Amino acid sequence: MDRLQLDGRTPMARTQGLIRILAALAVLGCGVFLWVSARMAVCHPILDMIPLLNDWLESPSGIAGTLWLPLNEHHLVWLRILTPADFLLTSGWPVLSGVSSLLLTASLVAVPAWALWRAGMEPWLRYAGVALLVLLVIAPPAAEDTAIVINGVYAQAAGFAMLGLGAAAAGRWGIGFVLAVLAARGNGVGLVMLPILPWLAWRGGNRPRVVLALTLAGGAAGLIYLAGMPRGQHRLPELWVALRYAATMLGLPASHSSHVASMAVLGWLPGAVLGALGMLALARRPETPIERLAQGGILFGLGAAALGALARTDIAGGLPALRYTLLVLPLQIGLLCLALQWAQPMARRRPAVAATILLILGVALLAQSALAGRAMVAALAEQREAVMRFAAGDRSIGLEPFIYPDLGLAEKVWSDLSARGVRFCR
Repeated sequence: MDRLQLDGRTPMARTQGLIRILAALAVLGCGVFLWVSARMAVCHPILDMIPLLNDWLESPSGIAGTLWLPLNEHHLVWLRILTPADFLLTSGWPVLSGVSSLLLTASLVAVPAWALWRAGMEPWLRYAGVALLVLLVIAPPAAEDTAIVINGVYAQAAGFAMLGLGAAAAGRWGIGFVLAVLAARGNGVGLVMLPILPWLAWRGGNRPRVVLALTLAGGAAGLIYLAGMPRGQHRLPELWVALRYAATMLGLPASHSSHVASMAVLGWLPGAVLGALGMLALARRPETPIERLAQGGILFGLGAAALGALARTDIAGGLPALRYTLLVLPLQIGLLCLALQWAQPMARRRPAVAATILLILGVALLAQSALAGRAMVAALAEQREAVMRFAAGDRSIGLEPFIYPDLGLAEKVWSDLSARGVRFCR
């Protein structure tokens, strides 16, 4: 009798059992996501919703007159549409914005899953890869970006970018470029797609005219985006501070689990390892669609972390916010896809070992989601208390971090919405 069958279970039975377990873990992970989304949903005008709504309320031509107004060095076109729409149609509840964020977040699973499916892997390895993608992406950080209108900018940038990378990996460069432009209309981080596309075209051995066309079109789109943009008052951080911030951002969400993550080794080391692995992966010329997709995702995550290190190290004590997780997920997804591709020989020769490793990874991702979700919901209590105090008339300076730095402008927006008959939960 084959020694692989001594325990009465064939390799196929083992891998089928793994798929069932990982599928169950993925379902539980989706449950955590829904629980956090429901608990974190915000229907009050707060934070950057305040200037967006004020611009709309003050605009003589309504939403159309605000679409290209910059905010914090970004053109938040999609949020300038979705924010007033949610207040007009659903009393401030993030329904339209939440659905759009959820669909774009789902693209972070769907696009690499499609690439895995077409990569010629072992069937059980494909199923396991999809389950791991769900556990990695459909998690509490994505719930925060779905349940709070203004945080949808991260899902918009990452989702459109992933769709663009999927199109580019299939050789549809024109569609990829359009999607890259749409990503930047969600958040300025999407601009990193403009140099990524010609780089992928060049590394993929495409004709020089394709590379040149993408370079010129990307340069023009970038100049149009930046024209008239007010310059931020950011000071260049020290090199070590910037590197630590970038590494901590690449390690999200795990790196945000400690209040001292910005200083402790456990805060930045995982992200530093992921960043180093990503740069090593870029050294190899991509030969297949999944490799092109993975390298594009790695470049997007590295670019997002670099921009964050330059512009955000002076905020929140130098610790990147958990909501930035979606901006670095493309790098983590790219590394996962490459790891699954490189694991194919082991999956054929020693399926039990490969299955055990994947199962441990799945359990770790679910545990991370559960811990992050619990911490996020607990932290929300302070936010809700601040909103209730502001609604009751409290204008203490301590409310500024939770409502908006200019409490006078926040009070004006709340009053103007009520005067127009726009209802929101108070």
